[in-house]
Amino acid sequence: MDSVMDEGLKRLLHEAISDADLRLSDIPSIDLYLDQILSLVSDKNAEGSKCYKDRLLTKTMINNYSKEGAILPIKGKKYNKQQILQILLIYSLKNTLSIGEIKRMFDGAYHIDGFGEAELSALWEDYLSIKSNSRSCVSEICESMMKECSLDTERDEDYIRMILGIVSLSSYLRTMAQLMIEDRFPKEQEKEEKPQKEKKKKEKSPSPAEE
Repeated sequence: MDSVMDEGLKRLLHEAISDADLRLSDIPSIDLYLDQILSLVSDKNAEGSKCYKDRLLTKTMINNYSKEGAILPIKGKKYNKQQILQILLIYSLKNTLSIGEIKRMFDGAYHIDGFGEAELSALWEDYLSIKSNSRSCVSEICESMMKECSLDTERDEDYIRMILGIVSLSSYLRTMAQLMIEDRFPKEQEKEEKPQKEKKKKEKSPSPAEE
């Protein structure tokens, strides 16, 4: 008999994927003070499920993003649209990636010729589209996990197995994202060490005449 997700799990899944995101049209075209950004995010979170309503964006968090250099330097006390989008991306990714990893990804983007506010805006909209697709994927993955592992989540033992399976999947995907950043956007020290290692490797390799 195939395992089927019960109504309780369906409700929890719906809650887990029912976050609310700021679209570009929600962000004013004028520069904003810090308190205005916090209010904008808080109001949008209130539109999502209850597990997202208390996930606050705070002044301390934004100040830390600035100290780490993950946000372009601000002039005065207001943030422009590009900086607001950077804040939103960091806020969305911080539970999976470190600020340093996110910064390296940003740095990689800004090394692309012509990358600026328009490109970052397009990146944000594409990110929201990918998230929308991911929501449907999550449901399919959970259904598949229950079926392949023959889990009956009415039983406490299988309910725990389902939790373990979800956590293991989350861990693998997080590691994959970290490895992708490491591969394409390595730390500065590693950038310097890589050519040196390749040079030493070539020096150690025997020439055709020596073989």
